[in-house]
Amino acid sequence: MALPPEGVRTVATADSSASRAQDRSTALGVLAFLALFIVPVALTPATRGTLLTIPPFPTAWWTDYLVLLFGLLAVVYRFAIHSRPVQRSTLVWYVAPFVILGLWQVFSTLWDGQPSEYVSYSIMQSVCMCGAIVGAVFVCSGLSLESRVRVLIGLTLLIAFILFVYFGLSLLFPSLRPSYEEIDRTAAGLGFIRVFGPLGKSTVLNIIIVPALGFSVGMSFLRTHARPYWLLLAIFFIGCAVLTGSRGGLLCLASYGALVLILGGPRALLVLIPFGLVLLIVVAAVGIPERFKNFQDNARMETYKTALTAYTANPRNALIGVGHGALYTKLHDDSARKDLGRSRWYLLFQSTRFGRSLRNSHSAIMRSLVETGPLGLLLFLVPLAWLASRPAFPNFRSVTGPGRMFLRSSLAGCLAVLPYFCFEEFFITAFWIAVIWSIYVVCVAEGVDNVAAAP
Repeated sequence: MALPPEGVRTVATADSSASRAQDRSTALGVLAFLALFIVPVALTPATRGTLLTIPPFPTAWWTDYLVLLFGLLAVVYRFAIHSRPVQRSTLVWYVAPFVILGLWQVFSTLWDGQPSEYVSYSIMQSVCMCGAIVGAVFVCSGLSLESRVRVLIGLTLLIAFILFVYFGLSLLFPSLRPSYEEIDRTAAGLGFIRVFGPLGKSTVLNIIIVPALGFSVGMSFLRTHARPYWLLLAIFFIGCAVLTGSRGGLLCLASYGALVLILGGPRALLVLIPFGLVLLIVVAAVGIPERFKNFQDNARMETYKTALTAYTANPRNALIGVGHGALYTKLHDDSARKDLGRSRWYLLFQSTRFGRSLRNSHSAIMRSLVETGPLGLLLFLVPLAWLASRPAFPNFRSVTGPGRMFLRSSLAGCLAVLPYFCFEEFFITAFWIAVIWSIYVVCVAEGVDNVAAAP
């Protein structure tokens, strides 16, 4: 299913054979580096609540330390092995805001009023977020367009393989799944076991499924013999998004369909109509799960209410926030997980001084505002605005031929996730999901910056 040279040339300028060979070797090196980290995280059995006791953050998971190592080695790789500079716009508008946000989060723990062990865990979350973003960007930014396409081909196939494993463990061999204790909960209101695994829970998985879907659809428009395979892969990604049982996943799919139609024009119907028919057949065969009929969530609403109460409690909170970790921390779950049992920890409410709240804000936008104030929200929104500005670039509008739909579908897959940030968070909870999403974002956004018009 690898993209042949003629397929790549529809979206890239012609290079010498030596340059193309270098692009291939660079892409293979990047993919090997990513697989070295992502595969163990994605396929290693769940830790079952076991924490590593490594100072200075004895409450961190082993994957937290691994993302820090990934970020450090990515920087070393970039300066010691692959010396191309990181693209300036990516550095200024994507990396810098997130790093400054991480520093602001750490500083805000000074007034969050939490015990020292909670504060240390919140600091660890911020450091890991920065490691994930820096590592993802330094691995892929500044590569040639052909190298970036090859990296995304490999990454998309890797994600498909991981999801295939999760799919099999969830639907065919549930007793082998590390989280077998959660089957009763995941099947409630759905009639099937939700697809997820160690890489990410069923909700955050959609943050990488939809960009992979957009890229696969885009590849199906290129002049290559692998087009039918990319279409089948796109259908597989749609099925995985539905089988996560996430209502936010359906929102992402709907957003992708709308965006690819807006950005791609009538040609997008060549893909959207068959996909729509597939979904109709699935619905006719198995019906609509009860969970998808009811979008009311009392736990989330109480969590949002507590967040608003905290933000409006006094002028200081409205100005600088209540402090990172003051409302939401997984450490609270870890300390009580053994008492409640693994199958109940996700329902755990924590009592804050502002009211009861789930451990997860279920809104990256709200968490940024409430915990770190307007400055934190602004820093979080800047990289998203940078991505959303891509359709306004002249290069984006000038691409013609097969490369037109490739670029538009790939960008739509990244943009379709943005509305989901109002209902889910992942930058400081699912670090490896953040790594993968950032790689898609950087590769596609930089492709818009310097892509040449395809013949």
